[in-house]
Amino acid sequence: MKKEVNSVLAIVLILIVSLLLIGTIIFIVNKDDLLKHKDNDITNDNKAENNVIKEEKYSKIENLDTVAKEFYDNFISSNYLLLFNYNNVFKNGNKFNVNDLSFDECMSIVYSYVYHKNYNSSEGFDNFEVSEEQFKSNYIKLFGVKDYKKQTFKSEFYYCHGNGNIVYDNNSNKFIDKTTPAGCGSGIYSEEYLYDKAEQVEDKIELYVKVGYTTPDTSGTIVDASKKILYSDYDMKNIVASGIDANDISQYKDKLNTLIYTLVKDNNNYVLESIEAVK
Repeated sequence: MKKEVNSVLAIVLILIVSLLLIGTIIFIVNKDDLLKHKDNDITNDNKAENNVIKEEKYSKIENLDTVAKEFYDNFISSNYLLLFNYNNVFKNGNKFNVNDLSFDECMSIVYSYVYHKNYNSSEGFDNFEVSEEQFKSNYIKLFGVKDYKKQTFKSEFYYCHGNGNIVYDNNSNKFIDKTTPAGCGSGIYSEEYLYDKAEQVEDKIELYVKVGYTTPDTSGTIVDASKKILYSDYDMKNIVASGIDANDISQYKDKLNTLIYTLVKDNNNYVLESIEAVK
């Protein structure tokens, strides 16, 4: 009887040991897959958590297109920022950041904007003056409240005008330009812009603008000043079309280069952070 019990115990022990060995072998064979599955579960959990955090951190920008188009209409469509300043703006490559501008450059860009927004060729603008209130309002819309000062500055980016100091007069609270206008040249060159689209990227707005460069088309026997040659690049090496109406370049949109204006929120405004030129 004792032998029979011992035999049963031996069989049970053999079965237990066999099962343990089989389990160990199965674990070793499938270890990588099990660990990979576990890692995937952890990764997926982290991704889900990050998505929730991202959604909470970057809420949807309301009226995105309206905000982008207003900025486009004010500061882009009328060439107030880049006209004749392309090489200065993109002097360090294909991307420009507002933080790279000096105080004088920021102030002179705004002054040039106000100057040309109010320009009347029949009246001229010798000793042009602009109120501090109007100047500050436009500065804040373009660059935000940071670094603004009501003081005399040097006109670094001043399209169609002589370089010199723009004097702030404390008595009248006005910025006064006493330099002699340099003139706007013959008007043979122009930049044309098209609003493309606006997208939200994190908490910022990326405004996509198509840009073309035009000069008069003098190829015909009779020169028509209204007809232009359209180029896709600032260096005017790539001709898109000839003999076109410069006021309508929309049909050539897909052949033009792109400028991406990144706008960042500053108090209640979305102001300029950077511009990137994309071919």
